[in-house]
Amino acid sequence: MQALQRGIIDLVKACLTKEKAEIKPDFDWEAAYEIGRKHDIIPMLYYGVAESGIQPPEEIQQKLRLMTIRCTVLDRNQRAEIEKIERSFEERGIDYLPLKGVAMKSRYPRSEMRTMGDADILIREEQYADIRIIMGELGFNEILESDHELVWDKPGMLHLELHKRLIPSYNKDYYAYYGDGWKLTQKTESTRYAMRAEEEFIYLFTHYAKHYRNGGVGIRQMADLFVFLRSYTELHFQYVETELGKLSLDAFYRNTRETLSVWFENGTNTDMTDFITDKIFSSGSFGIDEDHVFASGVRDATYLKPEQVKWHKRVRLIFPSAKALSQNYPILKRCKLLLPLIWVHRWVVVLLFKRGKIRYNFDKINTLTAENIQEYQAELNYVGLNFNYNAKK
Repeated sequence: MQALQRGIIDLVKACLTKEKAEIKPDFDWEAAYEIGRKHDIIPMLYYGVAESGIQPPEEIQQKLRLMTIRCTVLDRNQRAEIEKIERSFEERGIDYLPLKGVAMKSRYPRSEMRTMGDADILIREEQYADIRIIMGELGFNEILESDHELVWDKPGMLHLELHKRLIPSYNKDYYAYYGDGWKLTQKTESTRYAMRAEEEFIYLFTHYAKHYRNGGVGIRQMADLFVFLRSYTELHFQYVETELGKLSLDAFYRNTRETLSVWFENGTNTDMTDFITDKIFSSGSFGIDEDHVFASGVRDATYLKPEQVKWHKRVRLIFPSAKALSQNYPILKRCKLLLPLIWVHRWVVVLLFKRGKIRYNFDKINTLTAENIQEYQAELNYVGLNFNYNAKK
């Protein structure tokens, strides 16, 4: 593990455990700040510095402080809006389940430590007509519908993703295990639902694995796993490992636990923990573009030969499926026979207004080769991951 990585991890650990970090005099504070910004963990660094009684350079300290103040204000706005949404859902009989950052914030020493770009809540799709009315009354704007999300926004306050399912259906192996996810929940005293601690951890880990294999995952997600395990020391780990085995995540789980031990529990570095650490630090919050492209190539290679992937993607970019276009052309949900006309309309729009975007997408596709697809596949296999699409219905 590099000295810069060790120092950043120790500051994160200090903010979460109150165990003082020891930072060497030659520590690169400017680089640490940039990594913290890319991973959206500036408040953790700020409170880790304070907890450790460290004095970074004045310019860095000021930037850490100002960014943490902004995160604190955003956190208060986000929590206030979430409380309004939850109260409205309960008053109107809407079932809901807080996910990821919404559920994790209360487990951190201070909620602003756990930043989030958006709030995620699982809802029942059949209740969406009533939910749409509620969201409008609360001042939110409907943005778009994706495979698994209904996205709303209240500018400057909260970006909200209402999940139709826990896992996108195009993550076929994980979706085969979860379905929409409601079978794993239990109702509380209101219309709010919750998972048992074991089920919530398995989902949290599956979500982390999904991002890792799809192009990368950040320091914040590792902090989430550590905070959750620290909050629930009596988890039924045999059950957790059995269920992760059903998801083909048992080997990756063991490697991640070993890495968490190195990060936060004075474990011993290995080639595997160094590899995972390097991957996470290089990824930013949710991966880098190049790895997203390679990951998509590996996904396609589950049913194509690696050398066919680039040509397949080029064809799909020119002739997208009805499902891929249904977000922008909802009429395709009712009449797929209109697809050729939609293609023509889309080509006209692209040629007139979006040439730069289409050129950018073609440039990304052109980076794909059979060799880098196989190399990315090998990296996933090394840590215990794969796209097990052919084995799942």
